[in-house]
Amino acid sequence: MKNIFVALALFFALGASAQVKKTPVKSSPAKVTPAKELTTLEVAEKDFKALNEVVSITNESTKANLIKTFETKHRELKNDLSQDRKDAVNQFITARLEELLGTADFAKLKANTKLFNKLTK
Repeated sequence: MKNIFVALALFFALGASAQVKKTPVKSSPAKVTPAKELTTLEVAEKDFKALNEVVSITNESTKANLIKTFETKHRELKNDLSQDRKDAVNQFITARLEELLGTADFAKLKANTKLFNKLTK
């Protein structure tokens, strides 16, 4: 009998405590919106614009191929890759840039090491 009274007392105590309303905590007035994550195409176009500032590219087919190359780079690097795979992607991008730009423009790009590393890694 005592166990029944204890069980009922606990039941009503838990029920009463569950109905108590807690005051909501006020959030700060300035809401921070998360930054929009860029797609691989948008990032590739940003890379192309940075490249175009150093090396002038007027041929539309070369422009399209470079954007596709940068898009491939960002799509591959978005995945969790091993260091060997990252090095292979880096070598592919370097070879593709040299092929599309030509030796003179590629030498200009390679002289700008900060941009070259940004575009290939």
